[in-house]
Amino acid sequence: MLDDFRVPTLSDEAVERIAERIGHLLTSGEPMPLDLLEILRRKASIVDELRGLEIICRPDVEMDRADAFAIPDQKRIFVATTVYQKMENLAPRALMTLAHELGHVALRHRAPAARMHGAQKTMSTIPASQSAEHQAKVFAAAFQMPSSVVDRTSTPDAIARRFNVSLEAARIRLEQLSRRGPRAPIPDIEQYLKELKAKRQTASRTSMLLTEERVWAAARTIPDEDPTEYRLSHGGYRASWSARYKMRPMGWKIENDVIVTYEELSSRGY
Repeated sequence: MLDDFRVPTLSDEAVERIAERIGHLLTSGEPMPLDLLEILRRKASIVDELRGLEIICRPDVEMDRADAFAIPDQKRIFVATTVYQKMENLAPRALMTLAHELGHVALRHRAPAARMHGAQKTMSTIPASQSAEHQAKVFAAAFQMPSSVVDRTSTPDAIARRFNVSLEAARIRLEQLSRRGPRAPIPDIEQYLKELKAKRQTASRTSMLLTEERVWAAARTIPDEDPTEYRLSHGGYRASWSARYKMRPMGWKIENDVIVTYEELSSRGY
């Protein structure tokens, strides 16, 4: 597997915003549970970037020295058996490995990426803002230790205990945050969810309209009648385009991909 590869430019701040938004969606704003595997099994489907995520355990001998690797396009994370067991036992480094690979998936990195035993190498020829490994590291740290929750006056030991991360990871994160000024607030998650729901409803209505138009176009026309407004249902009843899904004369709906009027449904005793 590649140690590192070039990806579209993202600043550390942009990566952190993505990581913290996803973390908030998974936990409804509560602190990240220790059992990251379980929360991903139950709730990954509510996050667009993670919908369809699979975490697959493989024998160590098949992993070619990798603790884990991600195939972001397929939303798959493969984990060595010994590392997967450590994840189940909530070992800090194993959970950081999972968060790191999750970063590759969430950030939609285009090449397979693997986390080997020991530290990953970030190629010096790739700027940090375009490095897949750097972005994944930033994502993992922000995902597990959100800047909005980390007490910057705390100690690395206290942060390591609170977020179940290694002392080294806690120390690095605290140093990063201490060098910054006040951070912009995290976007309103409730508002984000409302906007996401509205987008999905719009997409659903668009899909339904396309289906209606296709079924209408396939229905039989009526001689000397405007085919854009009047057609025959599958059972030969007169249907009106403007009366779709309305329980009135010439009202109709779709059943088994054909037009069925409410009048013919009534004649069947429905």
